[in-house]
Amino acid sequence: RTMEIESHIVGPGVLSLMEDSWRRRSDTDYLDSTMLSGAQRHWQILRRLCAMLERCCKGHELHMTSVRNENAYFSCIKDILMQESKAPIPKAPASFKPMFIVGDSHVLSFAWQFLEFDDEHFMLVPLLITGAKIWHLREDSRFYTMFSFWDKLSIIPIESPVIFLLGEIDCRDGILRSVQKGKHDSFDDALRTVVNVYLDLLVQVRKKLPSNKLFVHPVPIALPETRFLTMAMNTLLETDWSQLSMEKARVKLLRVESIFVKDVPEHPENTDALTLAKLELLPELRLDGIHMST
Repeated sequence: RTMEIESHIVGPGVLSLMEDSWRRRSDTDYLDSTMLSGAQRHWQILRRLCAMLERCCKGHELHMTSVRNENAYFSCIKDILMQESKAPIPKAPASFKPMFIVGDSHVLSFAWQFLEFDDEHFMLVPLLITGAKIWHLREDSRFYTMFSFWDKLSIIPIESPVIFLLGEIDCRDGILRSVQKGKHDSFDDALRTVVNVYLDLLVQVRKKLPSNKLFVHPVPIALPETRFLTMAMNTLLETDWSQLSMEKARVKLLRVESIFVKDVPEHPENTDALTLAKLELLPELRLDGIHMST
């Protein structure tokens, strides 16, 4: 039968990865191939699968075809998997509560990471909305990402904390095009419009999730070419009018440490795009030029 994608509910299957046994570490100091923990075996299999697929893709220039988006996601996931994990797997991962991170492809770097927050232990559960732009999540939108966004929120348990990671694709694609087409008089005008949509969205999310702690992660600023836009959007999210709106919706904007080797100019919104593009990411955060490692 025909499935209506817009109304189809994904369901709570994402929580199956919270089960403990596949991530439980061995008590032995020496681990050979038959004694590796479940997580390490999964990791090895995925890395080998990526290596095989990469060989199959070689020479086909998939980034120039109709599956360029799928190829981009594969490249991002491959780069994440090829990194050596610096953080050990906790001894009792099942005791960690889920903290959901909702957004575009930038959530992949955070997937299944463990963290301590407000004296509690959490594991980050990714809820990916492929190609999500804030603009497409406005109330009158009928774009597929809007339906996917609300579908993902429907599986979040009551009181589980949620982080929203959105806005980078708006800066990489939507804002530039809207100004070029004359839909906005300036980049500042376009940015303010998108931020207002974001703030309105958070109000609607609060109605959907009345008991959950809600957080907004700053827009990722890894891509040099659009850094003047992503940093400007983050500045707008920090303004009094944005903070007042978030406070009313009981949403907190997360603060992150500098991700650059050298200090950022005191007023990045007043700094030229070329200077911002030359800022160098910390070596441990470099991934593929668009996404950041964690």
